Amino acid sequence: SGVGVFGLCFGHQVLAQALGGRVERATQGWGVGVHAMSVVEDRPWMRPRAERLQLVMAHQDQVIELPEGAVLLGSSDHCPNFLVAFTDTAVGIQGHPEFPAVLAQAIYEDKRDILGRLATDAIASLAIDTDTQRVASWIAGLFALAGGSQSQYLA
Repeated sequence: SGVGVFGLCFGHQVLAQALGGRVERATQGWGVGVHAMSVVEDRPWMRPRAERLQLVMAHQDQVIELPEGAVLLGSSDHCPNFLVAFTDTAVGIQGHPEFPAVLAQAIYEDKRDILGRLATDAIASLAIDTDTQRVASWIAGLFALAGGSQSQYLA
């Protein structure tokens, strides 16, 4: 319909599943802390450009298989399908550009009994600068391309 949609983490997974992809528990285990993603394909709305992004992660499930017609835009060691264009105006990202470090730390502390040592490492990684502002620009760029006011994000 031309409406812009940008799915974050669970929203990314919902888009993939709804369009025929597959979501499962990551065999690599929990994805927590700041992770780096490599951009593998560029789109006009991805401005300012980047070859790499760093974002906060907090997930156990992830997109394992892309739906037909989806295009991989970004990948990481932990999450091969990190950034995906499901259509020209529907995009998903596994990371959390909306999470400030203080919120991520609270989540990791709350899940320390499940995460164990991963919680400590994830909290330490929060000292790394993230690309939340760049991703916010990308979301705005996608929405502008899709017509603006009808666009939304799925968190």
